[in-house]
Amino acid sequence: MTARKTKTVSFYQTGWFAAAACIGVALALISPLFTVQYTQNIDLINHMARQFVRHAAADSPLRHFYEFKWLLVPYLSIDAFVEIFIGCFSVYDCAKILLGAIVILWTAAPVVLYRALWGRWSVWPLLGSLVIYNASFAWGFAAYMLTAGFAVLVFAAWVATDKKDAGKNWKRTGLFGLLCFLIYCGHLFAFGLFGLMLGAYELSKLAAAGPVTAPKFFRRALELAPLGLAGGVHFIYQLAFYPPLPGTETFALTTGDRLVTLFSPFIYGLDTVNGATRHLVGWWSLLLLGGAIAFFALRRRMVFHKHMPYVLIFTGVAAAIMPSQLFGISYTHYRLPFIVIALLFASMQVEVPKKHTGYALAALFVLALWGNVSHLAQSWKNHDAEVREFIEKTAVIARGKKVLLVNREFPKVAFVEHFHTGSTLVIEREDFIPNLFIGTYVFNPVGDYARLSSYNAAHPLDAAFLQQALDGQGAMPGEKDTGYWKSWWKDFDYVIAYHTAGKPALYPQLLEQVASGTYFTVYKMKPAAKKYRVPK
Repeated sequence: MTARKTKTVSFYQTGWFAAAACIGVALALISPLFTVQYTQNIDLINHMARQFVRHAAADSPLRHFYEFKWLLVPYLSIDAFVEIFIGCFSVYDCAKILLGAIVILWTAAPVVLYRALWGRWSVWPLLGSLVIYNASFAWGFAAYMLTAGFAVLVFAAWVATDKKDAGKNWKRTGLFGLLCFLIYCGHLFAFGLFGLMLGAYELSKLAAAGPVTAPKFFRRALELAPLGLAGGVHFIYQLAFYPPLPGTETFALTTGDRLVTLFSPFIYGLDTVNGATRHLVGWWSLLLLGGAIAFFALRRRMVFHKHMPYVLIFTGVAAAIMPSQLFGISYTHYRLPFIVIALLFASMQVEVPKKHTGYALAALFVLALWGNVSHLAQSWKNHDAEVREFIEKTAVIARGKKVLLVNREFPKVAFVEHFHTGSTLVIEREDFIPNLFIGTYVFNPVGDYARLSSYNAAHPLDAAFLQQALDGQGAMPGEKDTGYWKSWWKDFDYVIAYHTAGKPALYPQLLEQVASGTYFTVYKMKPAAKKYRVPK
């Protein structure tokens, strides 16, 4: 009797092992979240302040400052996510849950995509988890990262259900059309990313089937058009009735920005030393990923999936040419590079020549992961202490007051990591600040507070403009409208100034110092300030 031959699968190519590895890596990556209360994700605290306003008590002063209207706009992923948890957790804890979800999502997404492409499990794509903490994460682009991770999973599902007659399966098209619209509602750029991946993948399939003629191309395009129809129609509607606000136009990148873009997947945090902000670059991650690819490529033990080169080329070119601002969204050049790396490792299949090679690669990965996490944890602890100091010192500010934040270090780039720390005033003191993100037609100041806000006021004001206002120049250079700070001494109750040590008091004739910290000073407006008259 002859034994039937069976295909053997190594234990590290099984689903349970891949799942266990994903869980272990994700737990390691989210461990810094358990060590701090305030994470260092620049924009995120501003978004969470908006969530606090949305759920503020009926008698809160915030109800007089801002209003929230549910509108269908392609940036709702944070609002929808927080809505699930805000009843049981504080906004700070909701932020950490959101970040944890992003880490878990991006740990699993490349592994799932690899399974969809190759029909087998592998822990190889976990190497891409070394770029989860990247510049987009450091800047707090949580809405994009959450939705983009979901977009990669939907793309993986599209690949996994790709059959010979899939193009004629309208039930499949309808289901993915719904998922695509959910991606659009989450974040506009994630919607574009999904379209880019899907379009490149389908174009590659078309090219593999023979010469790409115009009839074939347009026929396939018409078959795929229903996927993005709802999002596309709504986007055109929004441009027509809710156009981007002035000052949110597209900006090209400088040469320096372009160089930073190349390293943005490995910028996993910000380190603050005496007010000077430095990017933390994971050189060990860069060397490991580059070395692993070079090792297997030179030994010819690496193969790319036949339909993924187009996807990598299209997303890579888009990452290379992306401007710094597009459709009013800033730092857009950080959005794609880390995704290209995640897609790259999902697209490659490697053959480990010997067991000890695999063990060595695994050991190097663990070391790089440990270096990433430990340095990030220390950076977050430093930032957490600085935010705690800010909250403690600003407790002298009364509830429901108007606070102006300024930076005395312009034009030098300083205190970047604290650009939105002032948003804690909204949460802790229920105060008004002019720096909350507005302009999406969903969250806006009301009444006279609209005059004291600006969609261009996302960062603390350059303190030099305070003097311009005192001199009667109430507009920034090139602006047609007067600045929200035109009569700051009459409109605001407090001023908080960021600065390094040794700065003299700010306008002592108008401002009374009431508290100070290692990187800021809190001033209260003196009665004399209300009587100040601009010279004619």
